[in-house]
Amino acid sequence: LSEWTFSGVDALDGSTSNTTASPPFPYETYNLSSGGGGGGGSTGGIPNYNIADVRGTDPATGDADSLNVLCRLRGTVFTIDFRGGNGISFWIKDHTAGINVFNFNDVSNYTVAVGDSIEIVGSIAQYNGLTEIIPDTITLISSGNTLSNPVSVSGPLDESYEGSYLQLNNVSLVNPSQWPTAGNSANVDVSDGSNTYLVRINSATDIDGAT
Repeated sequence: LSEWTFSGVDALDGSTSNTTASPPFPYETYNLSSGGGGGGGSTGGIPNYNIADVRGTDPATGDADSLNVLCRLRGTVFTIDFRGGNGISFWIKDHTAGINVFNFNDVSNYTVAVGDSIEIVGSIAQYNGLTEIIPDTITLISSGNTLSNPVSVSGPLDESYEGSYLQLNNVSLVNPSQWPTAGNSANVDVSDGSNTYLVRINSATDIDGAT
């Protein structure tokens, strides 16, 4: 109140000076709330989001509309670490969507394990159309959580399936020679008779080289 000066009669209380004026309303003290595990609020000044909140795209460019946003995400790990060495590349999901977690370096000494519930603080990025979070910190909340069942798909896949935990049924290799030998990665075409899907076989899995 002491910082205010009057240029005329206050329409609210008729005061003309700080001496006679009442405190401005609302005359209260407010604290920023700390959000929970995603979906609003903030913790330490960093906003908490559901994964779907940072997965939007700019319709004009197709780029992620949350590029470079610093945020906090929580989710459950549902893949292995596809880097398999220095750095990390794995996927988490919450009840809204999934996202790739990528960094060229290891982060917070975290060892990736399927079923871990984790909290990530990092920035949203995009690589070849794939939306990612580049983590600054990873905090383990709990381990051994049961994953929900994968979504069974039998039609064309589009952008809406990015980051989803999927299952393809009754598919066969279009060209068996595409299958990678042990220790190698490759893209292979599989078909269910109606649709052809491009599938990445990563050498960090235990199926490369399988016959």
